[in-house]
Amino acid sequence: MARTKASKTLSPPIRLADQVTADRGPALETILARVRMGLEPLKQEYLGEARDELAALDGHIAEAKAAAGSARRQAIDKIYLISHDVRGMAGSYDYPLLTRIGSSLCRLIEGASDLASLELEVIELHIGAMRVVLAKRMTGDGGTAGRVLAEGIEAAAQKCRGAAVTR
Repeated sequence: MARTKASKTLSPPIRLADQVTADRGPALETILARVRMGLEPLKQEYLGEARDELAALDGHIAEAKAAAGSARRQAIDKIYLISHDVRGMAGSYDYPLLTRIGSSLCRLIEGASDLASLELEVIELHIGAMRVVLAKRMTGDGGTAGRVLAEGIEAAAQKCRGAAVTR
């Protein structure tokens, strides 16, 4: 069968190459500096919220120490939720040490079916360590002091979990 219409090649009207100019725009360093400046107010807001959350953790650990049974478990569950939120956001604002300590706290709570006074003391140590990180603005891994702090907290949690198994 013969073609009655001539075939036509279609080309898109706008090509990416046509959109790129000789001026490549701002340098990567300039873009990153602008992003960091834009994040600074958000970081300050996060730090304020994290301090408020730590105050709430103080109240919940006091509740847990004074209570027993399901009331204690409810207070611990609140601690878990708050610490989970704090650690989740911390890395976004250059506080991975806070994430590390919060993760240790969450693992401790997740692994305990019955929380005795030993676990409550170790939970309180975690909250105190988180407070130190915020007060000293220990960004990144916190350097030597941050690593020692995190390792000590994790060792205490590990021993606590081991003690719970032998009870």
